[in-house]
Amino acid sequence: DMRYQLSGDVSDESAQALGRQVGAEAIMSGSLTNLGAAYRFRIKVINVETAAIEAQFAFTVQNDAQTAYLLTGKMPEPAPAPTPQPAPKPAPVVTPASSGGMTQAASGLKSTADWLAANAKAGGNYVITLDWNEQAPPLRFSYNNQNVTITLKAAGGQREVTFDTAAPSAPLFTVGAGVTLIIEENVVLKGLPEKSKPLVSVDGGAFTLNGGTLKDNKTSDNGGAVLVAGGGAFTMQGGAITGNTSNKWGGGVFVTGGTFTMNSGAISGNTASSGDGGVFVTFSGSAFTMKGGTISSNTSSSGGGGVSVSTSGTFTMHNGAISGNTASSGGGVFVTFSGSGFTMQGGSISGNTADNDGGGVSVAFSDSGFTMQGGAISGNTAGSGGGVSVFFSSAFTKSGADGVIYGSDAPAGQANKAARAAAVYVDDGRKRETTARTSTALDTQKSGPSGGWE
Repeated sequence: DMRYQLSGDVSDESAQALGRQVGAEAIMSGSLTNLGAAYRFRIKVINVETAAIEAQFAFTVQNDAQTAYLLTGKMPEPAPAPTPQPAPKPAPVVTPASSGGMTQAASGLKSTADWLAANAKAGGNYVITLDWNEQAPPLRFSYNNQNVTITLKAAGGQREVTFDTAAPSAPLFTVGAGVTLIIEENVVLKGLPEKSKPLVSVDGGAFTLNGGTLKDNKTSDNGGAVLVAGGGAFTMQGGAITGNTSNKWGGGVFVTGGTFTMNSGAISGNTASSGDGGVFVTFSGSAFTMKGGTISSNTSSSGGGGVSVSTSGTFTMHNGAISGNTASSGGGVFVTFSGSGFTMQGGSISGNTADNDGGGVSVAFSDSGFTMQGGAISGNTAGSGGGVSVFFSSAFTKSGADGVIYGSDAPAGQANKAARAAAVYVDDGRKRETTARTSTALDTQKSGPSGGWE
């Protein structure tokens, strides 16, 4: 009787009593248990007189829509469609040319670097192909001074690599002695808005930027994007270094005890609080050679908006353009302290601004010097020396064979501008107001017209 089943009065004794009430010889009872994915049925046949179990059965039924309908009279709600999952990312591929083109797959840059640490061979040339954007911990490429070349490429468009932490303890990439790191087109190293480290530290090795971008990094260290030290060498063949900030020196590139050669590319929109927004070169053995490219729209709160050369560092300009930079002194180039030197053989320094002196070039303090052998300095603005300023017994010479420093007599756009001496100002009162043309020699070691002064 269903009413008895629903009442819960279904013990063996109750079933036996029920059987006597209705005059039955035997009665059947059972149970239904929900196991989740299935239901378990148990059935017993009980003798009414003796209470003996004459038969019993048990079986399992799948808990599906049909079973639910039979039990409740309702069809269950359909399960929601599963959320599509993105396809797993393919791994970067490391191809060591020196081992017959063998391919080593890795799950990310960290494991790739670990694989190289264990397997890189002297003379090896390894290509890492990035197939997706990635966060990485600081990585050091160094293999016991073995000569190893690593090329980082992007597959399928632009690929971005960033720090995996908000406060890294070391640069994103460090290039040790013997290692050459090459970054190709469409690879982007993106920094952090604060508390960062340089994106690339060239610590005795070599770094070549063939393309790609180093950007948007703010560090309290020297070198917002690139730090070159320990005899390292940085060559820029293309690409861009942009939007980086150093709270010390060198918003874009800082060179100390190493070399930087710029053949092409752009260094722009970088900032430094202590000195030079674009490139800072300092100490003996440090050299910057510019053969092409542009250094523009960089800012320094002190000296050298575009380039700063200090304390025995050297800068040689063969070609390229330094333009639109801003600083307190030396809007384009600032040369200062013992033994520092700038030689200009070609290219242009134009449209830079200095709040105080040297809109184009400022040379300050003894034993530092500027030698002009070619190129053009035009359209710069400063309080003193719109084109060039010379202070504190430093030296400036311009040969009479080539090179032009435009003065107040030049057409608008070419003329350098200053309250004191549009073309060249020397702090002892010597000056050049009008244009120093290719045939005009200038020499701070001489006075009056023999030195080219007006």
